[in-house]
Amino acid sequence: MLNLLTETTTIQDIHTFGGHPGKFWPTFLAFACRQAGAKLCVLFNKKSGAWQPLHQWPTNRRRRSLSKPLLARLRALAEKCLQQGWASTPIKTSSEIMALGLALEENKARHSRVVIFFVKAATSVNVDDILGRLNLIADAPAVYQRQRSARQAQKDLAFFAGVLDLMLLLNAENRFLAAAMTLVNEAAARYQCARVSLGWCDNGYVRLQAISHMERFEGKMDMVTCLEVAMEEALDQDEEILLPIAEITGAVSREHEKYSKKQQVEHLISLPLRCNDQPVGILTCEREEVPFTEDDLRSLRILGDQVSCRLFELKQRDRWFGAKLKDGICKQVCGLLGVEHT
Repeated sequence: MLNLLTETTTIQDIHTFGGHPGKFWPTFLAFACRQAGAKLCVLFNKKSGAWQPLHQWPTNRRRRSLSKPLLARLRALAEKCLQQGWASTPIKTSSEIMALGLALEENKARHSRVVIFFVKAATSVNVDDILGRLNLIADAPAVYQRQRSARQAQKDLAFFAGVLDLMLLLNAENRFLAAAMTLVNEAAARYQCARVSLGWCDNGYVRLQAISHMERFEGKMDMVTCLEVAMEEALDQDEEILLPIAEITGAVSREHEKYSKKQQVEHLISLPLRCNDQPVGILTCEREEVPFTEDDLRSLRILGDQVSCRLFELKQRDRWFGAKLKDGICKQVCGLLGVEHT
């Protein structure tokens, strides 16, 4: 694993760290080890009443190298640290090594964390000096979590602002196809997509309604047919399908993979659009080079949740008179023959 710590890393760098949590903890532990003059430290997390080792630095040392008796002593030390802030205990295997634990300042309502350092046995003056340096960064995880939450809140606000802007454009349209074209064109521009397509559910099948920057298309085109089959794959499962597959989700993506190869599209996502918890359409976004990030996915989900009912309303309104009459009669008959009139 890449060592993110450098000789120029400062306490300020630790407090203002803006990376992923998976990178924060190795960086924090490496810096803490250097401040403590330790060659090894273990981060313990208390969950469901039990202390468990969560991270270890250096990472090339395996957790199983800690024997069961030693783990039991470290867990007891962690509990003591939680009560009084810090604690230490000598290690029997070596009279020159002691375990020094420090409780981290975090939201105790959610979890408790303690870092235990293996340092050379020292006098009380040296211990005070080590604790003085470590106390300067004991609040770093809490600061990092607050800053991360604030950044996420700002992102969510930007997501909702963008969706509201798009909803204003959709609400200005009175016809389904016009609204559909507005949606795919705006989504393609906002998410830097090579192509965005909207498919709509029609008696269990998906029929392509709009393709970004394409006013007209033939339903018999190979690309259209292949895309509709891929959309039906997402509709049948009522689940997002993302290519390339980042993790095992259980979703079948065979048709999406076929479409990706035929169209030479590296990155693809299909999101079901739901109205009243029922899938009514599929929005498929394509990129040629840049993969979809987690922020992109969250923003697209918010977009889908907001636009689906408006599109459904316009689609229902645009149907020909015979279809509306048929649905009205069916509802009346269902009301007369319902279980409450048996």
